[in-house]
Amino acid sequence: MEDMATAPKLPTRVSVYEVSPRDGLQNESAQVATHAKVRLIDALLDAGIRRIEVGSFVAQKWVPQMADADEVCRTIDRRPGVTYAGLCPNARGLDRALAAQVDEIAVFVSASETHNAKNVNKTIAQTLKAFDPVIGPAVEQGLKVRGYVSTMWGCPYEGDVDPSRGLELAKHLLGAGCYQTRSAWALRFKPNRSWSCSPPNCRSSRSPCTFTTPAGPRSPTFWSVSKAALRRSMRRWPDSEGAHTHPAR
Repeated sequence: MEDMATAPKLPTRVSVYEVSPRDGLQNESAQVATHAKVRLIDALLDAGIRRIEVGSFVAQKWVPQMADADEVCRTIDRRPGVTYAGLCPNARGLDRALAAQVDEIAVFVSASETHNAKNVNKTIAQTLKAFDPVIGPAVEQGLKVRGYVSTMWGCPYEGDVDPSRGLELAKHLLGAGCYQTRSAWALRFKPNRSWSCSPPNCRSSRSPCTFTTPAGPRSPTFWSVSKAALRRSMRRWPDSEGAHTHPAR
């Protein structure tokens, strides 16, 4: 039996932000019925999920699988203590999100120009500009806003991506009003490939961090950046620009 004194200390709680009703279903080639989406969300809530992204408020012609996001929000069984969120790329999407009475929205941008163009048909600069009538007004309306930074370390079109590009985008989103950003790879990596990030570029520790992709065709890794972490990093490293990343927990 493992000595309890030497056993690793585990967290007493974890926070799960579930995105399968949005990120999972929008990638399906077939249209999933509204009642089936509602059943999925109800099942996730029954399993104990309390933060859930229920849909995406985007143009139907671009993402037809999310065309019923408004109806899904009207139909789901709203439960106390649950945060219901929706992806929201522009002002029109924000209007729909407010009407759907979500508690939180998410905006998204890629660190790779090519991936961003393929994803939203805009440059990175144009995408950030489109957030001006979204993030601030959403916060004013009492909504929390999360920011997604895709292709943080790698892109299926451009290959490796300099992480500093993603960090700058994360800082921009936090400064615009997002309470947190989430970053991810978007590349079919070769198994067991490694990248290193050393101080001062990586603020998670004073020693180099190494990321190794596990065996498998697709291995996305998610990291988060919060305002609290940003403040901590600036206190710990006064000469830094405040970039801070830490593994999502």
